[in-house]
Amino acid sequence: MVIPETRLPWIFWGDGSQGQLIGKKDVGPDEDGIKMIEIRFRPTEELLALYGIPKSELDHEFSMSARYPKSVAIFLSQDPINQTLFVMCDVKGRETTVTNLNSYYLDTITGYEKRIKALTAQNAWLHSEMKKMTSHINEYIKQNAEMFLTAIKVRGDIDNPLGMGGGSGTQDEEGGM
Repeated sequence: MVIPETRLPWIFWGDGSQGQLIGKKDVGPDEDGIKMIEIRFRPTEELLALYGIPKSELDHEFSMSARYPKSVAIFLSQDPINQTLFVMCDVKGRETTVTNLNSYYLDTITGYEKRIKALTAQNAWLHSEMKKMTSHINEYIKQNAEMFLTAIKVRGDIDNPLGMGGGSGTQDEEGGM
C-alpha cells in the first residue's frame, strides 16, 4: 500500500513532523477540564516511520486522528485554501522543546498575572482606606480639636517662654473679646 503524497493544508508538530491537515473540531473539555481539539490528518511516510505507526492504523483515506489540548494548537494561517496548523507537542502528545519553552512563558505570564491581581487588590484596599480617612478627616479634627489647641498653646509657650510679644496666645489672654 502506498500512501498518497501529502498536500496543503499543512500541520506541523513541535518535533518537526508534518502531515496534511484534513479537518479539525473542538471536542470540548476532557475529564481534567482542559479544552481539547481533535485533528484529522494524513501523515507522511517519515512520520509513520518515526513513530512506528503501522499503515493498518490509517483509515480508508490514509488518515488518522489525534486529540491535543487546544492551548498547544496554533493556526499559523487561517486561509481556507492554505491553512497551516502548528501543534507544539509531538504527534503522540508528548512534550517537545517548543512545549517546554511555551510552558516557561506560560508560567512566567501566570506569575505576572497573579502578581498584578495581588497588587490590584492591595491598591483597591489602599484606596478604600484613603477614602475612609479623607471622608472622616473633619470628624477626626473635631474630636481632637482640644488636643490641637493645647499643642498650639504649648508650642506658643515654648517659642515665647517669657510671654513677650509675638506669642500665640488666644484673644481671651490678650484681653480681647
